[in-house]
Amino acid sequence: NTEFPSNSSWRFVDASQDFPNPNNPFSPTLQDTFWINDQNVNALNLIGIKIGDLNGSANINIHDPIDDRSLTEDILLEIKNMSFTQGEVITVPVFLKADDIIGFQTTLQFESNDLELLEIKTGILAEQHLGKTKLNEGQLHISYNQNEPILSSVTNPLLTFKFKANKTGQTNSAIYIFEHGVSSEAYSNELEIHRLKLSFGGENTDLSAVRVYLPQPNPMSDVTTLRFYLPESGLVTLTLFTANGKVLKKMVSNFSRGHSDITIKSSDLVPHGLVFYHFDSAHGTASGKILIKG
Repeated sequence: NTEFPSNSSWRFVDASQDFPNPNNPFSPTLQDTFWINDQNVNALNLIGIKIGDLNGSANINIHDPIDDRSLTEDILLEIKNMSFTQGEVITVPVFLKADDIIGFQTTLQFESNDLELLEIKTGILAEQHLGKTKLNEGQLHISYNQNEPILSSVTNPLLTFKFKANKTGQTNSAIYIFEHGVSSEAYSNELEIHRLKLSFGGENTDLSAVRVYLPQPNPMSDVTTLRFYLPESGLVTLTLFTANGKVLKKMVSNFSRGHSDITIKSSDLVPHGLVFYHFDSAHGTASGKILIKG
């Protein structure tokens, strides 16, 4: 961190801290280390200072409206819409409908009068990604990031709720995104910010079609991998070509239902530059591009 050396993401100071020199807040010495125990935990009054601001949009007052940060198209969390009756136990998996998301944050709210939470089963998300301090109010905080795109599928959800219904209803009226907490956002591997919204699909909507993920890594040096999901076994054709349409390589093979990978080698393509690909199957198609580093 060259702009903010010797700093962490957050620093905390006493609310009564005086800053006599606005040009140098570290003079005199800034006290930002505190010992917390059972005796003083309720007496401390601290202010959190966020270090850095990537795009000038930091919200420093929680009572201010959330800034518009030029968000791109919406990214969907998907839950299957299902009916439930009083006393029924239901499982509700949560999926991410996107190919290139490496992180997101949100707060999911469920109506605790309608649904009694029995269990949260982790999937792609692990326990450290879940904030459960307000589960008694029906709120689950989620914060997740990784270096590779999140590959959510019908067999690999983000997480799964298990509820007991206290009354008759439907999931699309009992579960929603809590809009008054953290900004519900998703972040792509191109560092784009997307609004995160909740969608309710029917019985056959979540992952019944082919899904083709972005090649990883991209840009590539020697090898990249194209991952995809087929709802049924079938023939797949992958064609790689130049910008002027010259076919560099064509791969045809049968794949089983589920997730599979195709390995692409730069030695089969061009020394460097941009290469385009077209994925074709009986269940859907997809196209994209790969940058080969020289």
